[in-house]
Amino acid sequence: MKKQEIQYVNSNTFFPCLIVDNWYTEEEQKQVWAELNFFTSKEKFYRAEDTITARYASGQPKAFSYRTYIDQVFRNGERDSSIIKLRKKMHNDDFYKIIEESMPHARNFRDTTHTSNLISYYEQGDEYKPHIDVFLFTSLIWFHTEPKMYEGGDLILNDTNTEVISKHNRMIIFPSYYMHEVTPLKWINEPNELGHGRYTITHFHYTVPAGKIDE
Repeated sequence: MKKQEIQYVNSNTFFPCLIVDNWYTEEEQKQVWAELNFFTSKEKFYRAEDTITARYASGQPKAFSYRTYIDQVFRNGERDSSIIKLRKKMHNDDFYKIIEESMPHARNFRDTTHTSNLISYYEQGDEYKPHIDVFLFTSLIWFHTEPKMYEGGDLILNDTNTEVISKHNRMIIFPSYYMHEVTPLKWINEPNELGHGRYTITHFHYTVPAGKIDE
């Protein structure tokens, strides 16, 4: 089993992020692949550019890829979805300490209570133009088959012009207000079937306050 490798990207202290390679164990990867293959084979994906959420305020599309929100498919959340269940790897004291060391202005990550969970799938020409997310924190986990059949599809953090390669089983987390984009994907060897492009598992982390204010 490959050991996790943790990398702090702190060349600019105003916009640091955290990268962890070998995020899932081998057994966890099998569970994730089973779910990704289910979404692919059952044609649960739709085109992002056809949705309102993947458009700029002007109405122009900013995301070009296949996608689906796991929560809309599996109503019972982590009871039905291994991917949703495995997001708990980010919610423990050890990981909170790593987050706080790498991103001091992410000290409130431990206070996040909910996630919105998205799978994206990129093929030839797909990309995501510069944008920010509306949540508190964004975590991305990349998957692809071996050998890798494409180039591009990498993440650009625009505020520091930092390129992060979309390596298989690599996780990156950063505050959602960072401007970021995905470079266009290009086939090296075009496959005969769906599923050999770039998968991204996205967890959008946010907080829902508990209780209510007395009137």
